[in-house]
Amino acid sequence: MMQLFFLRLGPIWAIVLANLWWGISPVYWHELAALPALFVLSSRVVCSRIALQFIPIEIPLEQRSPNWRLALVTAALISLNWGLYIYAILHGETVQASLGYFLLPLMAVGFAALWYKEVLSRYDLAAVVLAVVGVFFVAVKGEGVPVIALGLALSMLFYTAIYRSSGIHPVVGLRAETTWLVPFALGYIIWSWEEVGISMSSSELVFLMLSGVVTVVPQYLFLSAVKEIDFASVGFLQFIVPLAKLIVAVTVLGEALSRADIVSFSLILVGVTLYCYGRYFRPTKLGIRVLS
Repeated sequence: MMQLFFLRLGPIWAIVLANLWWGISPVYWHELAALPALFVLSSRVVCSRIALQFIPIEIPLEQRSPNWRLALVTAALISLNWGLYIYAILHGETVQASLGYFLLPLMAVGFAALWYKEVLSRYDLAAVVLAVVGVFFVAVKGEGVPVIALGLALSMLFYTAIYRSSGIHPVVGLRAETTWLVPFALGYIIWSWEEVGISMSSSELVFLMLSGVVTVVPQYLFLSAVKEIDFASVGFLQFIVPLAKLIVAVTVLGEALSRADIVSFSLILVGVTLYCYGRYFRPTKLGIRVLS
């Protein structure tokens, strides 16, 4: 069913939907704020592995064997990304998490030009400049090196690049990498159950049990689509994530929006608009292939 849904949706809209899903996810993880971040991460890993086992997708015969060595690398990257993100949400570091997701598209566009030799148009370059200025406004509000932001951006960048460059089927890859992580996650859950598990409320238990589905569905949509469009577009579409987080933070979580936030987000929105205009509304003049 999910495979049929993806085929009807198309790669660009699949990535848009995945990014929107990730963008509103702080509302979900905020419900688990009373639990230790490592316990939430461990539960997420175990529940994701269970959800992946029952996901109704036909996998081609030649893609059913996982690359265990590569899965170990992607497992390390995704556990770092998940861990930093959960820690940021549960410890009041949402601003750094948002900064990381603003840095990610910029890094992706630069990576696309340097590694994949993708040619950037003047609209792409103008968008990158505006986004850099916008991110600068966010960054100067903090103090010191934004370790969480850089960790989130770099881990997701290399994780996405590995999947895009390999022939790994998303479900096979996700199953293999979570299989590497399950023994450690399960061990921690058992070790900390007396301290954490017994005191959990029924609603927290339900949220933890559903964390696998909440994780797997957008991950599958994103990884299935990432090979179908150019890497620069993948990167810029990920601006949806921090922008959605901003809307959720202001309208749902009641966080204040400063003047610097308004300036930075406005610049980034203009940059994204320029990028989309150059890519999808002037294809003949710029010689850029329209992707669907």
